[in-house]
Parts: sequence; C-alpha cells; structure tokens
Amino acid sequence: MLLPYKIADLLVNMNVRYPLLLKRAEAYRLDGVCHSQPCDFSIDLTDDQLRQIQNPYLGLNEYEYLAYGSCFYRQLLRYRGMMLHASAVAYQGKAYLFSAPCRTGKSTHAQQWRACFGREVCIINDDKPAIRLIDGVFYAYGTPFSGKTDRNRNLRVPLQAICILEQGDANVIEPVRASEAIYPLLHQTTHMLTAENMQRLLDVLDPLVRQIPVYRLKCTISEEAARVAYEAMSRERRGSPDV
Repeated sequence: MLLPYKIADLLVNMNVRYPLLLKRAEAYRLDGVCHSQPCDFSIDLTDDQLRQIQNPYLGLNEYEYLAYGSCFYRQLLRYRGMMLHASAVAYQGKAYLFSAPCRTGKSTHAQQWRACFGREVCIINDDKPAIRLIDGVFYAYGTPFSGKTDRNRNLRVPLQAICILEQGDANVIEPVRASEAIYPLLHQTTHMLTAENMQRLLDVLDPLVRQIPVYRLKCTISEEAARVAYEAMSRERRGSPDV
C-alpha cells in the first residue's frame, strides 16, 4: 500500500513492506494524511524489481532499502536537490557535512563533534544526507537512508559548510577552490545518471560550491580535530574561492 512520507520537504508516497526501511522511515511517515493526496512522486517496486540488485549477501529486506534510497535520490534531482555521501551534523542551528570515501572516518569525526561540543550536536544523517536549494538557501536534510546505521533525524538545517575529510597525522584544514571542489563532491554523489539527470545534478552542484564554503581537513581521531574543523567552518564566508 502506498503511504505518505515527508522527506527533504517532499511528499513521497512509498509502498514499504520490509522491516529495515519501515523502521528507518517511521519518523518521516505522515500519519493521518490520506495516501491519495497529491504527492511529488511515488516509489513502488515489486520483489522482482528489487531482486535486480543481485547481491548474494543480501535479501529483500536490504534490497528494498537500497533500491528505494536510489530511487529517492534520483527523483530528488528534479527538485534542485542532491545526495552527498557524507556524515552531517547540526550544531547551533547550522549544518556541517563531512564527505569522504567509505572507511575514511566520516562517522568517527562526527562522533568527535559530539564528544567535543556535547548534546547540542546532533547527527542529521550519518551516510547520505540530502541537500536542497530553496529560495536561494541551501539546506541539509535527514533522510531514512543513512547507510549501515540508523543515525538520522527528520530535520532541515541551513548548510554552513562542507568538509572533504582525509586521514592525517595532524589536524590541518584549508579552503578548497570551487573548481577543485567539484570533482571530489561529484565522486561522492549519485552515479550512473542519464544525461538529463546529470545536468540537473550540475545545476545544483555549481551554485553549491560557489555559495557554500568547502574545506579539506587532514585529521586525526581526536576532539582537537573537531575543534579545528569547527573554528574554520563556522566563520562567515560566502562560497569557495573562484578558479
């Protein structure tokens, strides 16, 4: 049965049948809203469609979670939005995203913010936050699709800065030029797009790197890394330097 969910300020009708996504999406469910209400888009995949993922280590429970996430983030491109493979935290009313390949330490660094700054820090999404440009402002959103963990919150928070994480022996942060930020961010978002969706992605990514500061942080596993990141990323600075 198609039921309404509000994800990244979009009304999405989804037919969710398996426990993993049912649990993760519970906070986004619009109880009491008629499922026939006009929506932005719907996701309704059959078991045969889910099995097209063809991973011998997964079952329909995981297939549904992965496939619905993929469908959502492709549809998001139609609404001036994109997914970024990142850990997103909110602190003092601003969102900070830490992007890097798997096993680089995104989640660990986000936890260091919790250790350093306390309960005021919350994790918006620990793996695939949504970003949308609305009325000239970029926002970071929690979504049910948060990777291997259930660390996500149904929140919308103005995006302050993005950080490209690298492991290092010391904590050093520096701004990244807009032209140099495009490729690493493009590498950490939705892949295998049609030409039309790629253009939609670039139409979001280009103003993103020009309006939102992007940094590169070489860091250790420490609270000091969180302090170094926050001190740089919290400064009022519009966008990344031009080419």
